[in-house]
Amino acid sequence: MGLPRPSGSTSGASTAVCSTHLLLIESCTYFIAACISSLDPPCYGSYEPTQEVPDFFTRTVDLFKSLPSYEWLSDAGITPSSSQTYSSSDIQAALSKNHGGKEVYLGCRSGELDEIWYFFNTRGSVQGGTFEPADPLADSTCPATGIKYLPKNGGGSSPSG
Repeated sequence: MGLPRPSGSTSGASTAVCSTHLLLIESCTYFIAACISSLDPPCYGSYEPTQEVPDFFTRTVDLFKSLPSYEWLSDAGITPSSSQTYSSSDIQAALSKNHGGKEVYLGCRSGELDEIWYFFNTRGSVQGGTFEPADPLADSTCPATGIKYLPKNGGGSSPSG
């Protein structure tokens, strides 16, 4: 599935961070890399080839760890199930209250929650700046109701972390 790309994201001022076990890391890192400009070689004083790589992955992992979507959904009574369905507004409420009141991008495929994207505005550099929650730059693709949040392994257990 091709991921939709937000329009108007050219300056690197807005960054999406992919979270939860729902999204493949390859898609996540591709999208984040496309949105971060302060990791460009000219942004480093005396650049050495691949110097930006550890900065990128360190920041990505730190942000990922700060977004425990599974826990936030579970705290709101939204848990993986083979039979239960949820509304987009309930999922948004559970996640946005933990994301500075800003909505997140919810991606669905065939009515199943498949992706959660968090957007941020950066203040300062990616390496040492502050990431502030921002409104999404893309419209969610989930229906208003009837969203399936299926167990990852086909059972009812929580994902291992």
